Amino acid sequence: MLPRENPTHVRPSICTDVRVDFPSLRDRPCEYPDARPNEQRWPYVYMNSRIYPLELNFTAPVHLMNVSVRTENGSKILSAWLRSHGLVPIEKRLPVLACGSNAYPRQLADKFLRFPVADDSILTLPSRIHGIRIVYAASFSVTNGYIPVTPQHVPDGEAETWIQWLSPEQIEAISETEGRGYRLVELTGVDLVIPGLRESPTRIYAWWHDSFLDLGAGAIDHRSQELSTASTMTEADVLHDTVGLFIQMHGLETDGASLTWDGCVVPTSLREPLRDFIAEHGYVNPIARTWSVIDRSKSHFADDLLPT
Repeated sequence: MLPRENPTHVRPSICTDVRVDFPSLRDRPCEYPDARPNEQRWPYVYMNSRIYPLELNFTAPVHLMNVSVRTENGSKILSAWLRSHGLVPIEKRLPVLACGSNAYPRQLADKFLRFPVADDSILTLPSRIHGIRIVYAASFSVTNGYIPVTPQHVPDGEAETWIQWLSPEQIEAISETEGRGYRLVELTGVDLVIPGLRESPTRIYAWWHDSFLDLGAGAIDHRSQELSTASTMTEADVLHDTVGLFIQMHGLETDGASLTWDGCVVPTSLREPLRDFIAEHGYVNPIARTWSVIDRSKSHFADDLLPT
C-alpha cells in the first residue's frame, strides 16, 4: 500500500462522486476492504461524497497542518482549507486506524447516509504500524456479506494500513455501524510511522474485535490483492474457504457454487447461519495489557477523548 519509489504520493485528478465512481461493498464483498483500483488508493480528504487528494512528499516531511490538499482551485494548505469550509480543525480530531473498510471512500458515504453528521470530512493517510498485525475477525456482516478484519496484538508484528482523523461526532456515528464484538481501543506501546509527516500522533485508536477467525491453522493474516502472499489471504480467499468449510461440516450436497453468485456473494438466506458458523470458529483475540477499551455507553463519549 505504501509507495516505495515515488517521493510524492499524489493523485493528479479529483474524484467527483464516490457513489458514481466506486461500487458499494454490498455489491462487491470479495473486494473488501477497498474496491478502488490500486492506482486510485491515494491519501485524501473525504467530504460530501467527494474526495480530494492530499499531497505527501516523503523526502521533505511536514506537519499534518501544512500538508497540501488538491482542490478544484489548485493546491491549498490543509488546515486553511478546512477552516475556509467551516470544517472541524485538525486539533479537534482524533487519529483512528482504518484497518478495514473505513478507509474506502464509498464505505464512508454509505455509513454517513445511514448516520448523518453535520461535518463528514475525514482525513485519510497511509501508515505503517509496529506491534500489530491485521487478521480476519470471527464475524460476518449479514448486511454487506463480507468477513471483516481486526488488529491483533503481536509485539514483533508490522502492518501497513490507513489512519484517519475524525471528529468526536464522526466517531460516534461510525460506532453505530461497527458490528457486535468490536470495541474502540486506545493503542499504546505501538510505533506508528506516517511517511510524509514530520510527526505521528502519540494517541491512536482502533476498532478491535474480541475474537479472530481460525479455520484450523490459527489467525489468518489479511492482505489486499496486490500484497497477497502464500502466508496471507484475500477476502475472496477467506470467504471461499469459510463457505467451503461451512458446506462440508453441514453435509450440504453442493460444491459451493450454488451458495455464491460470481464466486463471493452469499445469498441472504444463508447469511445468518454463516455468521453463527463463523462465530463458532472464533478464538479469543487477546488485548494487550497496555491497551484500554473506551467506554461508549454514555452520550457523546468521544468528546472526552479530546486532549484538554
